[in-house]
Amino acid sequence: MKNLILILFCFIGLFLSCEKSVSKTDLEGLWHLKLGDRNNDDIPFLIFENDSIQLIYQNNVTKYGNYEIIDNQLFGYFGTDTFSSMIEAFTNGSFYFLDKYYYHDSDKNNLNYYKKLENYEVNFIDVKTNTINHNPFWHYSFYLDRCASDSIKLHEQFIKYGDFIFLKGTGNNTTFYFRIFISEGSSVKDYKKLIYYINDTFLGSIRIIHLVTKQSNFTDFHYFKDDFSYWKDDFNNWQNNQLFPPPPAPPASFKNTRVYYNDALNIKINSSADLEKLNQIKTGQKVLISYAADLDMKTYIQAQMILKPLFRTGNIRTDILGEVE
Repeated sequence: MKNLILILFCFIGLFLSCEKSVSKTDLEGLWHLKLGDRNNDDIPFLIFENDSIQLIYQNNVTKYGNYEIIDNQLFGYFGTDTFSSMIEAFTNGSFYFLDKYYYHDSDKNNLNYYKKLENYEVNFIDVKTNTINHNPFWHYSFYLDRCASDSIKLHEQFIKYGDFIFLKGTGNNTTFYFRIFISEGSSVKDYKKLIYYINDTFLGSIRIIHLVTKQSNFTDFHYFKDDFSYWKDDFNNWQNNQLFPPPPAPPASFKNTRVYYNDALNIKINSSADLEKLNQIKTGQKVLISYAADLDMKTYIQAQMILKPLFRTGNIRTDILGEVE
C-alpha cells in the first residue's frame, strides 16, 4: 500500500511538472465566461492584446491595464493597483482563472455582443472602507462622474434624468438597493442630484445607498453605506418644479428643518483640509455639517466615514449646499 501511495505521488508530481507554461501569445484575444457562470461582479470578458489587458465586468465597469505572467501567475497593473491570480488548467480553448473557467472566443461568437456594450471605465477615488464586496441583490447600479449633468450611466446605457420615472416599472418592492460607482472628479452636487431623482422615483420605498469607492483585487470592490440626508422643504420645492409634481407632502418634523439647527455648531467642509474640524464635535452636541456644492466625492465620503459612529451619539445633521437643477 505504501508503495502504491508513493507511485501515486510520483505520478501527480510528474503531471504537475508537465503543466503547460502559459505565455502572452497563448492568451491573445477575447475570453469569456458562459452566461450561467456569471455572478454580479464577475468578469464576463477578458481581452488580451500584446502587453495590455482589459477587464469588462458584469456590472459593465471596464478596467484597462498592462500585465505580465510569471510562473503561470498573472499580474495585472492598473495605475497604482496591482492584482494577481494563478492561471490553471490551461488548454487552447479554456483556462481556470479567478475560480471560474474562461473560454476562448476563437470564432468571435461573443465579440458582436461585446461590441454592443457601452463600456465604462471608472477611475475610482481610492478610498478604503470597512466593507469589501458587500453583495446583496442590486436593483440598480449607477455610475457617477464629472459628466453627470443631464444624464447618468445606468448599467449598460445612459439615461436622461427625466426618464427616471420609468425605472421603477412594475416592481412592488418595499426596499430597493442602489450602488453608485464613484469616479474621480465627481462632486457632491452631482451626487445630490442623483439622490433627488432616486428618492422622487422610489418615493414610499426604503432606499439603501452603497457607494463603491475602490477596487481591492480583480473581483472585489470597497463599499460604503451612506446615510444621505436632505432638507424636506428643499426636496418638496424641487419636486414642485418638475414637469409632473407629486401631491403635497406632509410637513417635516421640526427636528428636520433648518430652523431647528439655527443654534447648532455649523461646520463647513470646503476641502479635505477642513476634515480636521470634525474633531471638534463632542458627544451629544447639536451640529450641522455643511458640504460645499463643488466638494469632491472623495472628501465627502471620508467625512461621512468619520461621522458615521457619531450619528448615533449626537444631534448631528449633514447638508449639501447648492440647488438641484
